[in-house]
Amino acid sequence: MLKNLENTKIILASGSPRRQQFFKDLGLKFEIRLRDIPENYPSHLQREEITDYLAKLKAEAFLEELNDDELLITADTIVWLEGKALGKPSNKTRGATHVARTVGKNARGGILFLSH
Repeated sequence: MLKNLENTKIILASGSPRRQQFFKDLGLKFEIRLRDIPENYPSHLQREEITDYLAKLKAEAFLEELNDDELLITADTIVWLEGKALGKPSNKTRGATHVARTVGKNARGGILFLSH
């Protein structure tokens, strides 16, 4: 797989330290590019529809600037609990509450790969 990417510049459009570490652990060379994208989505979306929508929304911010040799990777993760998406915690206390409520539950993720 890595051989196929030799002539491709990987662009990771994520500020997530976990995603960045994942790419480092894979031994991939990549560049981080970030855009400030409001993570708003239509209220009728559910579970992975939300993460897919947000990953595509993030990718759209880069469409005009991608070169032919670049592969853009965007991603989003939500926690879906009791029929609704939990928002990102605003502080450590809320984060701990989210974790406590979701132990043993599943998070949902969406990843989008985009190249010209």
